[in-house]
Amino acid sequence: MTIKVSKPAINIREELADLKQDTGLKGQELMRANTAQEARTAISAGRKNLIINGAMRVDQRNAAAATIATGYAVDRFTYGQAAISTGVITAQQVSDAPAGFDKSLKLTVTTADTSLAAGDWYDISHTLEGNNTAHLKWGTSEAKDVTLSFWVKASVVGTYGMELRSTQGTSVSYTFDYEVPNIGWNKIEQQIPGSTIGTWDTDNSANLCFIIPIGTGSTYSTTTTDVWQTGNYNASTSVINLLATVNATFQITGFQLEVGSVATEFEHRSYGEELALCQRYLYVIDGATGGDRVGDAFSYSTTGVVATIPFPVKMRAKPTLEGTPSQLTFNDSIAGTDSSAISLNSSNTHFGSLSVTVSATAFHGGQVYFTNTAANTIIFKAEI
Repeated sequence: MTIKVSKPAINIREELADLKQDTGLKGQELMRANTAQEARTAISAGRKNLIINGAMRVDQRNAAAATIATGYAVDRFTYGQAAISTGVITAQQVSDAPAGFDKSLKLTVTTADTSLAAGDWYDISHTLEGNNTAHLKWGTSEAKDVTLSFWVKASVVGTYGMELRSTQGTSVSYTFDYEVPNIGWNKIEQQIPGSTIGTWDTDNSANLCFIIPIGTGSTYSTTTTDVWQTGNYNASTSVINLLATVNATFQITGFQLEVGSVATEFEHRSYGEELALCQRYLYVIDGATGGDRVGDAFSYSTTGVVATIPFPVKMRAKPTLEGTPSQLTFNDSIAGTDSSAISLNSSNTHFGSLSVTVSATAFHGGQVYFTNTAANTIIFKAEI
């Protein structure tokens, strides 16, 4: 005798939702997951955050010193403004941060721009190289959706905005608004459809750029949001102009981009790992007290030395030298002589070499050191 037993189909999500026991944070993320990849991401199986230095902890150039000129305020996040813009901003890494973080990037308006010209723009930007976004398949019919999340704090409440755009070929951009309802820390989450239009590189060149505006003129504003479109639009016409208020501040941290439609908790990597990721684009050598060794060197004449400096990680491209120390000392175990000029000799993605003008004995091997009384920083950069 055969007995057949049949049961009605059930919806596992509905059944789990009916449970009286709290599913917890991870359970809620799993409940919202629509794909296996999203479920995998929700349980933190493997690296997920495509952003480098999203917690704003690495600051090789400035060591948290305030900067007024445009440039990198922390590693991988740069502050910039249009040439015609008259406002002045101080950008700095600070220790004010939401729970779970210890650093943020802070902008402070020191000179106002109350009437933005059409071509004005003030913003923070972060650019990803194509190697790190190739798996998104953007620009094809297989484009993957992503979710952006971050923490923001502003002294002026209201509507702010953000742009994602391609850096290759004809610009395509995705602009969205978000609300800052109070002057405390607020978490923002935004689901972004994968772009099926535009040109997106898959090599070591710049590919996906985030624009975080605090003041945008009409040339870079749009009335169309939450959709990919041709053009470069930093913000919608609804956003506020933070530059209108002297001493106004804007802070951001916990910047995370991940595949899927679920915003999961921030992926905290170790400081050493985050620093190594940053060093692909910037390598800073410093000797705070002088006397620190820079690299091996060889005197090819009585006036010239070449010093070779290995990089800790393979850099994105052949780096250039950003500024030079005022002086280095060459020591060949016989005598130490101070330099009168320093320049970049050559570089590849693994090594950099410096040409150092000194008085030396020809054809001697030795080492170069930071001179005790000099400005002691060497910066190799391969930024995008």
